Amino acid sequence: MRNNIWVFIAIFLIAGVLRFWDLGNIPMSMSDDEVRLTYNAYSIWNIAKDINGHKLPLAFLVSGYAFNPVPIYITSPFVGLFGLSMFMSRLPFAIAGVATVILLYAIVCTLLRNHAIALFSSLVLSFSAWHLQISRFAYEGSFALFFFTLGVFLFLLIKKRKIGIAIITMLIFFIGFHSYSGTKLILVPIVLALVWYKLKELGYKQLVIVIFFVLLSFTSFFFLAKTQDASKYGSGQFFFQDLKVASEAVELERRSSQAPEILKRLYHNKLTYWSKIFIDHYSYAFSPQYLFTSQEGSGIFSLWFRGQMYALEAPLIFLGLFYLFQKKRRVFILLILFLAIAPLPSGLGLEPVTYTIRSSFMLPWLMVLVGSGIYAISYFIKNRNIMIITYIIVGAFYLYLIGGYLNQYYNEWKIYGAKYYSKADQDLALFINRQKNNKDKIVVDGISSASFLHYAFYNKISPAVLIKEYKNNPIRFENIVFNKTCIDLKVNNPRDKIPKNSYYILSAECPGARVGSDYTIKPDRIVRSLEGLGEWLVFEK
Repeated sequence: MRNNIWVFIAIFLIAGVLRFWDLGNIPMSMSDDEVRLTYNAYSIWNIAKDINGHKLPLAFLVSGYAFNPVPIYITSPFVGLFGLSMFMSRLPFAIAGVATVILLYAIVCTLLRNHAIALFSSLVLSFSAWHLQISRFAYEGSFALFFFTLGVFLFLLIKKRKIGIAIITMLIFFIGFHSYSGTKLILVPIVLALVWYKLKELGYKQLVIVIFFVLLSFTSFFFLAKTQDASKYGSGQFFFQDLKVASEAVELERRSSQAPEILKRLYHNKLTYWSKIFIDHYSYAFSPQYLFTSQEGSGIFSLWFRGQMYALEAPLIFLGLFYLFQKKRRVFILLILFLAIAPLPSGLGLEPVTYTIRSSFMLPWLMVLVGSGIYAISYFIKNRNIMIITYIIVGAFYLYLIGGYLNQYYNEWKIYGAKYYSKADQDLALFINRQKNNKDKIVVDGISSASFLHYAFYNKISPAVLIKEYKNNPIRFENIVFNKTCIDLKVNNPRDKIPKNSYYILSAECPGARVGSDYTIKPDRIVRSLEGLGEWLVFEK
């Protein structure tokens, strides 16, 4: 037992180091979603309002997307007390990641009564590329995964006539429900799977508590959707595909068919259209491409030529499945249920497909299978020498793969992945901060809707000041003017738009502005990305 404690402490330290190391520098800038979430948290702490000026809201609407309240309110004391920084913004999410590693150990001990499998499972989660990517990123999914994992653990502890633990458990699920939009889709099936597993130990009152909190979760969400737009996800609702897009696609399918009208309606309708999307999205979450070779399409989480898991874990998963099927049949079924439930948000959600976050509930249970597979080596190989050699090979292979991931993450992905973390907006914010005291006026054209939030984040602008200007176009702050519109360099001379001793800054995405195009007005300098591409063209007068 003493050895287990020291091993557990070592795993805890590994999990902490991998999640906290250089957290304020890699990723080397903040994504749009990170800034939206973090600055709202900063605003809540300082003036008790979101960036729209709403007093202590429970849904945070930014650029047409509703952020959930739990991550923002948890993050607020971190950035409120210690100031806006990339490290403090990401710290609570990294802490949630470490806590999830600890929770997985506790869950496996409770389910399997096997400390070795528990240690293996938490160890592989501690250096999981998938989990590291979401733990070092200030976004809602990390908290949702933590609270749902905590809810599973507490549910497993429920005993007959123990009402208090049932209330606490469902309260944790309620908090998880309001942590991330995707997990709203899996609350009911997760609870049903747990009720099946613990049915003999659940009394009537406990079942009433479970039903009450599930109803409370959805009732509160629909109330917030009605009063605070909590269901907003871009131009449509989160739970279903966009109705307009679906209607247009179905109409196009029917026009392309020469079948009788009744057959067109039978085989080309919104249900068949959504079913094809669901099957494609849902099945991809289990595909070898996603899990072991290429991850998802989003550059925020994707490292080139790398899956969510290490290739070595593929055979270990099958070995773990085989072992659990033989030795722990009910646990095997519960894990299969969890794995089947987890990708539902990816299958049912809107584009773009974000499997890393939406399917993250797969992660703990895949790690349990990997941990069981590692343990099963000693179960199936009876020859001690062969078993030791096998473990040495597995360990060496793991070290090589982990080293490859860390090298790619810290030395390569930070460069080519920076553009997905709005590095251009960080560069703009820092450039303006260095120059604004040297110029009478700075005009910026072609900013995105989030660019001013980035400027406010990196320059620690007071939320009270931001709220007054955030919805304006142009935005005027001190001697700076931010415009969301562009000028065409082939038609306009930007120096005509500014007085003497001023800068005019144009986004390289504006017409005629891209470096290498045939524009005739040359900038005085170019703010370049890490990849050498022009981000902002600077004209001086």
